[in-house]
Amino acid sequence: RIRRASMDIGAAARSEVASEGDLVLVAEGLSQVRPTYLRRGESFNSKNGMFHHDDMIGKPFGSKIVPRGAGGHVTMLKMTPELWTESLPTRTQIVRGADIAAVVMGLHLRPGCVVVESGTGSGSMTTSLARTVAPTGHVYTYEFNASRAQAASEEFARNRLSDLVTATHADACADGFPATPLRGADAVFLDLPA
Repeated sequence: RIRRASMDIGAAARSEVASEGDLVLVAEGLSQVRPTYLRRGESFNSKNGMFHHDDMIGKPFGSKIVPRGAGGHVTMLKMTPELWTESLPTRTQIVRGADIAAVVMGLHLRPGCVVVESGTGSGSMTTSLARTVAPTGHVYTYEFNASRAQAASEEFARNRLSDLVTATHADACADGFPATPLRGADAVFLDLPA
């Protein structure tokens, strides 16, 4: 059964202001973006200083955040699949923006489509596929490596993609696509080992 969902990559996607528990992306420079889940009382250190989450909660996205002590600044950004791709921890080779766009267009995806993906890896492609098929579509993704499957599954849940993504630990080459509904899929994307 496919459930209706909004493309809700964290509560931050619904608001222009950061709230506790939101996934925000902190830009420390032009090429360094890091994901951070905001929690009251927590902080993080970077080359630009020590930044308290309490100083980010309630601020609009795009705000320049300065440390309480000496240092530079960071910019707090709203989560998008494109920025998520840039900030992901590298578990596998990550498919980047231009390639993701080519795949989405080549598969003729639109809201409401059901997609099967083999090779979840970092979840970058999966996140973009989910945004494309939202709010009524679904992505069934399969990963043969247990630790990568578990990490991606946890990130999809934290990023509130569970209504759009079903992640399964399975070897698609050997097992097929066991979690895919019987009615089938509109598209299949295979990112398999050579």
